[in-house]
Amino acid sequence: MARILGKKVRSSQTKQNHGRTVKPMKTVKQKRLDTRDKRHNRNQKINKWTPENMQGAVDEYHANNGKVSVRQLARAWNVPRSTLMMRIEGKVEGTSHMSGRKPLFDADAEDQLVSVIKDLSQRGFPLGMKEVRLIAYSYASEKGIKGFSAKKKTAGYEWLYSFLRRNSDIGIRTPEPLSIARAMGMNEPVVKKWFSDLETSIDQLGIRCMPNHFWNVDETGLQDYFVPQKVIGEVGKPCYQATASEKGETTTIIAAFNAMGNYVKPLVIMRGKRLKAEWLEAIPDGMTLTLRMSDNGWVNKDLFMTWAEMFVASLPKDGKPHLLFLDGHGSHVYNLDFIELMRKNNVQVWCLPAHTTHCLQPADKTFFRSLKHHWNEEGLKLARISAGAKLTRSEFLRVFAAAWKQSSTTENAMSGFCSTGLFPLNPDKINRNAFLPSQTTERQLPCQLTEPRPTEHQQVPDTNEHQPAIAADLQLDAYVTPDHQQEPDASEPQLVTASETDNQQCAAGPVELHLDISVSVDHQLGAAAEDENLSSVTTVQPTACVSGMNHAQSDSEEAVPPPTQCPEVVPDEVPSHNDFYNFVTVPQRVNRTSGRRKKMPTYHLTSAEHIDFVTQRQQPKIMSKVPNKSADTCGKRKRGPTKQKPKKVMKNSTQPGDDEDLETCLYCSEVYGSTKWVKCQECSKWAHFECAGVDDNVYNFVCDLCT
Repeated sequence: MARILGKKVRSSQTKQNHGRTVKPMKTVKQKRLDTRDKRHNRNQKINKWTPENMQGAVDEYHANNGKVSVRQLARAWNVPRSTLMMRIEGKVEGTSHMSGRKPLFDADAEDQLVSVIKDLSQRGFPLGMKEVRLIAYSYASEKGIKGFSAKKKTAGYEWLYSFLRRNSDIGIRTPEPLSIARAMGMNEPVVKKWFSDLETSIDQLGIRCMPNHFWNVDETGLQDYFVPQKVIGEVGKPCYQATASEKGETTTIIAAFNAMGNYVKPLVIMRGKRLKAEWLEAIPDGMTLTLRMSDNGWVNKDLFMTWAEMFVASLPKDGKPHLLFLDGHGSHVYNLDFIELMRKNNVQVWCLPAHTTHCLQPADKTFFRSLKHHWNEEGLKLARISAGAKLTRSEFLRVFAAAWKQSSTTENAMSGFCSTGLFPLNPDKINRNAFLPSQTTERQLPCQLTEPRPTEHQQVPDTNEHQPAIAADLQLDAYVTPDHQQEPDASEPQLVTASETDNQQCAAGPVELHLDISVSVDHQLGAAAEDENLSSVTTVQPTACVSGMNHAQSDSEEAVPPPTQCPEVVPDEVPSHNDFYNFVTVPQRVNRTSGRRKKMPTYHLTSAEHIDFVTQRQQPKIMSKVPNKSADTCGKRKRGPTKQKPKKVMKNSTQPGDDEDLETCLYCSEVYGSTKWVKCQECSKWAHFECAGVDDNVYNFVCDLCT
């Protein structure tokens, strides 16, 4: 009927026409996709031959002086005849696959671009897809290479994907967030120096082969907020997980274990005022823990002392000293009562370097990961039973007991100490890639070392802020200070403290030094190589000559002539011939020294040096009176009232009704409470006085994240 009326009937479905199948008409978009697939040789059987067979066919042809048939060679070696003919005639070089267009950049240029991408990725500032395309277009424009769109002024997606296929050692990745403080803290010279001092202390204690005497303590927070990582749900519809609230309440857990796999009973700190006995009835048999309350659910000095007393009571009384590793929290480092208790019970306390716990803390590496995994699993089970109801205190302890039982295994404890290199003591266990982000905050040393060197409190100027930073070891051929008048033994490195000038140098001239190619800085207790006192502590490798010094040499010793000039230090990470660095900005942090907190003199917390430091820090400071200037203004017109200095910005208490303005400490993440707080002038974040390491007289405080 439709044909009689002259109407055309079209259907998107396949119809049968006289016993044959009629396909639906394709849209314009589908036709373009089909054309694109043909243009890019997709789903086609090409390049099935191997380069080895092609090489064999070419060699056989030349061995017979061209008297053999090319068609027969192609059949014998299973290669295309036309492809073989082009290689025999020299139209195509090599015997590898050469189908498709040639890359716009040659192999050397692509290798340079790959090195730039790797360098910035290692520094913690990786390039995105759009940035790589812009860099490629800028490089092509400068070199006069045509092939990119001048209208869009960027390289295309097809070029980017082809570039990634040609360079399999790079790819599209999802970066893992890493704070700049942790990137600065994992500085290789600082960590190596820490391990060296630790090894000396362990040898003095005589416990190198005693795993039950190596302990680690740390605290973590558990929230009654459970969300699964991945689930199976219906496709095309949203998938939800019912929770009791938008954000759970945090409870602090203090856990400790040794390298043998023995655990101290945990200390659970809940938020509140009063402790009820019926809460402990939910704990299953065989599980022991200590429950305490605090105003905000976080640890403080008194609660940490409670744990310390439990820890001391659980130690074996074998007369051997114990070694305890912990982080630099204020309740640990500046707690004199805790330090004295450890000293009385023959426990040596070692603090981990600042912002390195993600690599050096055994609890963070293994145990707390397992604990939070099982805590989330047990919480989800209870949430399904209770239909997402909020956990009571009794249910919290029951869920925690189940998670602790599954996590507190001997394997987790031993693996934590082994992976961090603390037992057996092995600094090489730390992955070298963990030190790469610290390159951003390291500095080069000036080449002219014959100038007066700064004191330990004097800032070292950055002579070349625009050059990319490097990371290596400072290798001085010889170095002499007033305390070391003789040439040190070349068999081992020595620690030398640099003074402002060498007062005891020979009158003939200054000490001439020879620098190796690698340069870096090591200083005591610095979060990175950019910290203050950049050149106060130096690792010396005496291997060559020192001229012009006031000490006698033996007749048999030959004097090596000094170098005529100091060699230029060129960083290995940024080759001078790499033109792609002209189109990228290598990150370089500026050193800031205002409002910095005073560094600890040593990581050994139970040493007399650290105890004196904490004692002096806790003594009340006497404010000096401002001299009266009224006598100097006699006969002059009195001015109006002078402007007072702005008061220190701090928080002393939390007022009711200010819950929406609550802040957390940027060091310990504790909720704004009744203690004194200080505000960073750069990022406007708050921190405890104890965590920040400052006193009541601080002005213009700048936190470690902004320095």
